[in-house]
Amino acid sequence: MRITAGTAGGTILASPKGPAIRPTPDKVKQAVFSSLGERVVGARVLDLFTGSGALGLEALSRGAASAALVDASRFCMEAVRTNADKARLLDLVEVHRSDSIRFIEQLAQAGKQFDLIFADPPYEKSRRSEASLARKLLNCPALVSILAPDGLLVLEHFKDDSLEAVESWEVQRELRHGDTVVVFLRAPSSTRTTSTRTKEGP
Repeated sequence: MRITAGTAGGTILASPKGPAIRPTPDKVKQAVFSSLGERVVGARVLDLFTGSGALGLEALSRGAASAALVDASRFCMEAVRTNADKARLLDLVEVHRSDSIRFIEQLAQAGKQFDLIFADPPYEKSRRSEASLARKLLNCPALVSILAPDGLLVLEHFKDDSLEAVESWEVQRELRHGDTVVVFLRAPSSTRTTSTRTKEGP
Protein backbone atom coordinates (compact mmCIF):
# COMPACT_ATOMS: atom_id res chain seq x y z
CA MET A 1 0.00 0.00 0.00
CA ARG A 2 1.39 3.38 -1.00
CA ILE A 3 0.58 6.98 -1.82
CA THR A 4 -0.10 6.84 -5.54
CA ALA A 5 0.48 10.43 -6.73
CA GLY A 6 1.44 13.96 -5.77
CA THR A 7 4.26 15.35 -3.65
CA ALA A 8 4.51 12.16 -1.57
CA GLY A 9 3.80 9.78 -4.46
CA GLY A 10 5.47 6.38 -4.05
CA THR A 11 5.67 6.55 -0.23
CA ILE A 12 5.09 3.05 1.18
CA LEU A 13 2.53 3.12 3.99
CA ALA A 14 2.54 0.98 7.11
CA SER A 15 -0.76 -0.80 7.73
CA PRO A 16 -2.02 -1.58 11.25
CA LYS A 17 -2.89 -5.23 11.86
CA GLY A 18 -6.25 -6.58 12.95
CA PRO A 19 -9.40 -8.32 11.66
CA ALA A 20 -11.27 -4.99 11.35
CA ILE A 21 -8.50 -3.36 9.28
CA ARG A 22 -9.37 -3.37 5.58
CA PRO A 23 -7.06 -1.00 3.66
CA THR A 24 -8.41 0.57 0.49
CA PRO A 25 -6.56 -1.10 -2.43
CA ASP A 26 -4.34 1.22 -4.47
CA LYS A 27 -6.45 0.51 -7.56
CA VAL A 28 -9.62 1.69 -5.81
CA LYS A 29 -7.82 4.69 -4.32
CA GLN A 30 -6.59 5.77 -7.74
CA ALA A 31 -10.11 5.48 -9.16
CA VAL A 32 -11.52 7.58 -6.30
CA PHE A 33 -9.01 10.39 -6.75
CA SER A 34 -9.30 10.29 -10.52
CA SER A 35 -13.03 10.92 -10.06
CA LEU A 36 -12.39 13.77 -7.60
CA GLY A 37 -9.85 15.47 -9.87
CA GLU A 38 -9.06 19.10 -9.02
CA ARG A 39 -11.70 19.11 -6.26
CA VAL A 40 -8.96 17.83 -3.94
CA VAL A 41 -6.71 20.88 -4.39
CA GLY A 42 -7.05 23.26 -1.42
CA ALA A 43 -9.73 21.07 0.22
CA ARG A 44 -10.31 20.71 3.94
CA VAL A 45 -10.40 16.93 4.42
CA LEU A 46 -11.87 14.70 7.13
CA ASP A 47 -10.92 11.00 7.04
CA LEU A 48 -13.17 8.91 9.31
CA PHE A 49 -12.31 5.33 10.35
CA THR A 50 -8.96 6.28 8.86
CA GLY A 51 -7.02 3.06 9.52
CA SER A 52 -3.56 3.75 8.11
CA GLY A 53 -4.52 7.28 7.05
CA ALA A 54 -4.12 6.32 3.39
CA LEU A 55 -7.03 8.36 1.99
CA GLY A 56 -6.35 11.52 3.98
CA LEU A 57 -2.62 11.39 3.22
CA GLU A 58 -3.31 10.75 -0.47
CA ALA A 59 -5.49 13.86 -0.51
CA LEU A 60 -2.73 15.94 1.11
CA SER A 61 -0.16 14.62 -1.36
CA ARG A 62 -2.46 15.71 -4.18
CA GLY A 63 -2.84 19.26 -2.85
CA ALA A 64 -5.45 19.29 -0.07
CA ALA A 65 -4.95 22.11 2.43
CA SER A 66 -5.41 20.06 5.62
CA ALA A 67 -6.65 16.70 6.88
CA ALA A 68 -8.15 15.51 10.14
CA LEU A 69 -7.65 11.74 10.54
CA VAL A 70 -9.91 9.94 13.01
CA ASP A 71 -9.90 6.39 14.36
CA ALA A 72 -10.69 4.72 17.67
CA SER A 73 -7.74 2.32 17.50
CA ARG A 74 -4.44 3.13 19.19
CA PHE A 75 -2.64 0.94 16.65
CA CYS A 76 -4.19 2.91 13.79
CA MET A 77 -3.13 6.19 15.36
CA GLU A 78 0.46 4.96 15.64
CA ALA A 79 0.41 3.93 11.96
CA VAL A 80 -1.08 7.28 10.91
CA ARG A 81 1.63 9.27 12.66
CA THR A 82 4.34 7.03 11.20
CA ASN A 83 2.90 7.33 7.69
CA ALA A 84 2.40 11.09 7.88
CA ASP A 85 5.98 11.50 9.02
CA LYS A 86 7.32 9.27 6.23
CA ALA A 87 5.32 11.27 3.68
CA ARG A 88 6.53 14.58 5.18
CA LEU A 89 2.92 15.67 5.66
CA LEU A 90 2.83 15.71 9.47
CA ASP A 91 2.47 19.50 9.65
CA LEU A 92 -0.78 19.33 7.63
CA VAL A 93 -2.37 16.55 9.69
CA GLU A 94 -4.55 16.50 12.80
CA VAL A 95 -4.73 13.05 14.37
CA HIS A 96 -7.66 12.22 16.64
CA ARG A 97 -8.20 8.97 18.53
CA SER A 98 -11.97 8.85 18.88
CA ASP A 99 -15.13 7.04 17.89
CA SER A 100 -15.84 8.56 14.48
CA ILE A 101 -19.55 9.22 14.98
CA ARG A 102 -18.97 10.79 18.39
CA PHE A 103 -16.25 12.95 16.85
CA ILE A 104 -18.65 14.10 14.10
CA GLU A 105 -21.04 15.34 16.76
CA GLN A 106 -18.23 17.26 18.47
CA LEU A 107 -17.22 18.85 15.15
CA ALA A 108 -20.82 19.91 14.52
CA GLN A 109 -21.02 21.55 17.95
CA ALA A 110 -17.79 23.44 17.16
CA GLY A 111 -19.17 24.63 13.79
CA LYS A 112 -16.46 22.89 11.74
CA GLN A 113 -16.96 22.10 8.04
CA PHE A 114 -15.04 20.09 5.46
CA ASP A 115 -14.95 20.05 1.66
CA LEU A 116 -14.23 16.32 1.43
CA ILE A 117 -15.17 13.65 3.93
CA PHE A 118 -13.84 10.12 3.46
CA ALA A 119 -15.44 7.29 5.42
CA ASP A 120 -14.46 3.63 5.27
CA PRO A 121 -16.23 2.07 8.27
CA PRO A 122 -15.51 -1.56 9.19
CA TYR A 123 -18.10 -3.99 7.96
CA GLU A 124 -18.99 -7.63 8.48
CA LYS A 125 -20.34 -9.56 5.51
CA SER A 126 -22.64 -11.52 7.83
CA ARG A 127 -24.12 -8.38 9.41
CA ARG A 128 -27.61 -7.33 8.35
CA SER A 129 -27.32 -4.30 6.09
CA GLU A 130 -29.74 -2.15 8.08
CA ALA A 131 -27.41 -2.45 11.10
CA SER A 132 -24.22 -1.51 9.25
CA LEU A 133 -21.95 1.31 10.33
CA ALA A 134 -22.38 2.85 6.88
CA ARG A 135 -26.12 3.26 7.51
CA LYS A 136 -25.52 4.53 11.04
CA LEU A 137 -23.12 7.11 9.66
CA LEU A 138 -25.53 8.36 7.00
CA ASN A 139 -28.32 8.60 9.55
CA CYS A 140 -26.21 10.83 11.82
CA PRO A 141 -27.74 14.35 11.52
CA ALA A 142 -24.48 16.02 12.50
CA LEU A 143 -22.72 14.63 9.42
CA VAL A 144 -24.76 16.83 7.08
CA SER A 145 -23.88 19.95 9.07
CA ILE A 146 -20.10 19.40 8.90
CA LEU A 147 -20.08 18.98 5.12
CA ALA A 148 -19.45 22.29 3.33
CA PRO A 149 -22.27 23.44 0.99
CA ASP A 150 -20.54 22.11 -2.15
CA GLY A 151 -18.69 19.32 -0.36
CA LEU A 152 -18.64 15.58 -1.05
CA LEU A 153 -18.86 12.54 1.19
CA VAL A 154 -16.93 9.57 -0.21
CA LEU A 155 -18.25 6.43 1.50
CA GLU A 156 -16.98 2.86 1.14
CA HIS A 157 -19.40 0.08 2.05
CA PHE A 158 -20.04 -3.62 1.52
CA LYS A 159 -21.86 -4.40 -1.72
CA ASP A 160 -24.82 -6.03 0.12
CA ASP A 161 -25.47 -2.97 2.31
CA SER A 162 -28.69 -1.39 1.14
CA LEU A 163 -28.39 2.39 1.43
CA GLU A 164 -31.21 3.35 -0.92
CA ALA A 165 -33.64 4.06 1.90
CA VAL A 166 -31.30 6.50 3.64
CA GLU A 167 -32.61 10.01 3.16
CA SER A 168 -30.79 13.37 3.21
CA TRP A 169 -28.14 12.40 0.66
CA GLU A 170 -27.86 12.66 -3.14
CA VAL A 171 -25.77 10.05 -4.97
CA GLN A 172 -23.39 11.61 -7.49
CA ARG A 173 -21.43 8.55 -8.56
CA GLU A 174 -20.68 4.92 -7.67
CA LEU A 175 -17.55 2.81 -8.14
CA ARG A 176 -17.50 -0.97 -7.63
CA HIS A 177 -14.52 -3.22 -6.92
CA GLY A 178 -15.14 -6.78 -5.74
CA ASP A 179 -17.15 -6.67 -2.50
CA THR A 180 -16.57 -2.93 -2.09
CA VAL A 181 -18.76 -0.08 -3.32
CA VAL A 182 -17.54 3.53 -3.19
CA VAL A 183 -20.34 6.05 -3.37
CA PHE A 184 -19.92 9.82 -3.81
CA LEU A 185 -22.66 11.70 -1.93
CA ARG A 186 -23.82 15.27 -1.56
CA ALA A 187 -26.14 16.73 1.04
CA PRO A 188 -29.65 17.57 -0.25
CA SER A 189 -30.09 20.80 -2.20
CA SER A 190 -32.23 22.35 0.52
CA THR A 191 -29.49 21.79 3.09
CA ARG A 192 -26.79 23.24 0.83
CA THR A 193 -28.92 26.32 0.15
CA THR A 194 -29.61 26.84 3.85
CA SER A 195 -25.92 26.48 4.71
CA THR A 196 -24.93 28.99 2.06
CA ARG A 197 -27.49 31.54 3.22
CA THR A 198 -26.41 31.09 6.82
CA LYS A 199 -22.81 31.82 5.91
CA GLU A 200 -23.70 34.82 3.73
CA GLY A 201 -26.18 36.32 6.18
CA PRO A 202 -29.71 37.70 5.50
